[in-house]
Amino acid sequence: MKYISNLHTHTIYCDGKNTVEENIQYAIDNNLISLGFSGHSHFYIDDTSMSEENTIKYLEHVKKAKDIYKDKIQVYLGIEGDYYSNLNKDTDKEMGLDYRIASVHYIDDSKGSYFPIDMSRESFNNTLNYFGSIKEIIYRYYDNVIKMIENQKPDIIGHLDLVRKYNLNKEYFTEEEDWYIKKMDEVIDVIEKSRCIVEINTKLMNKNNLDAHYPNKYTIKKLLEKNIPITINTDAHKAININHYYIEAINELKKLGAKYIKILIDNEFKNIDIDKF
Repeated sequence: MKYISNLHTHTIYCDGKNTVEENIQYAIDNNLISLGFSGHSHFYIDDTSMSEENTIKYLEHVKKAKDIYKDKIQVYLGIEGDYYSNLNKDTDKEMGLDYRIASVHYIDDSKGSYFPIDMSRESFNNTLNYFGSIKEIIYRYYDNVIKMIENQKPDIIGHLDLVRKYNLNKEYFTEEEDWYIKKMDEVIDVIEKSRCIVEINTKLMNKNNLDAHYPNKYTIKKLLEKNIPITINTDAHKAININHYYIEAINELKKLGAKYIKILIDNEFKNIDIDKF
């Protein structure tokens, strides 16, 4: 049995390109065992996030779809909660979520201004110019990740090292530098205590760069050494990307020594032997 599943899926309710039904049909056609939706939580300055009105529609729509398609595929209701949306276990219950992915997309200057770290290279450079140091951006980003884990208690941590997005060619810093490794080690220690699942995000992977996943190989190895659970998500903004480089990611994880992948099936996160994928 192939345990292909994706829990990081966006729809037209935020910045996705396809409807709930179109995503589900693609997942069925490609033999996924489960599909989870994760609309961007409302954050008033973020145009890519769901509006308050769309959030209500999204929650209702996915709940109905879960029942409609229950005989064909397991559908789950999630959300991608931005750090600044301040979601938590109580809001999860209020919305009737099956799970929550928590992600950091912004940092702030402690004065009420927010700065995106993944919107575009131009905006990233503007953020860099404002703070004046790549280290300052990295520290603020990972400090937000730590606070998010400790205070908001998510089920899954989304694209853990997203701050690397424009650094795949080492243009801004070298990820092997001591200061970066030390900060990442601090984050991993917090994750280990939290028992959160870490997402291996395949969105940027391509045939020319199988290493373009979040987090990087060095971090994945450390997660595995500490027995921190991992799952694979494609961060699909189009239905055709629901299984984007999923099998390639499985093969990369095998090389790194992964034995199990967490999959949400039968209403719980289960450890599935990586050889079953």
